Amino acid sequence: VDAPKTGRPLTRLNWMIRQLPEAVHDLRLDVAFENVRTTTSTMVSALREDRPSGLTDGGRRAPRTFTVVLIREMGLKRGAGQGSFVGSVYEGLEHFYGSVVQDLKPWTPAAPKLSTSRQESPEPSNAGDIT
Repeated sequence: VDAPKTGRPLTRLNWMIRQLPEAVHDLRLDVAFENVRTTTSTMVSALREDRPSGLTDGGRRAPRTFTVVLIREMGLKRGAGQGSFVGSVYEGLEHFYGSVVQDLKPWTPAAPKLSTSRQESPEPSNAGDIT
């Protein structure tokens, strides 16, 4: 998910964390930063308690992208039954999409606001009205 283009680094990180559900305990958030190869990877539960731990360089670098990762154990059996590898992959995908992905919204900038210092337009005249 692309990070917001405006705001402080911590504000951008908070935007992403607010979108992630609290019920999923095995979520990890990877954060890539602008103009560096450095990334951070932190469990979302830890980020809820210590938000700045998801940032780098003391919170000076702005996040560029977020990657949400769900950690699950895989099945060991062959085939396509209960406890199989393939079944666990399908189950994990459905759970991840249903509990995390379908609720994510891309960042949209706020609508522009009119400045209050603008001169007010003159009142429309009633020159064409007939009374």
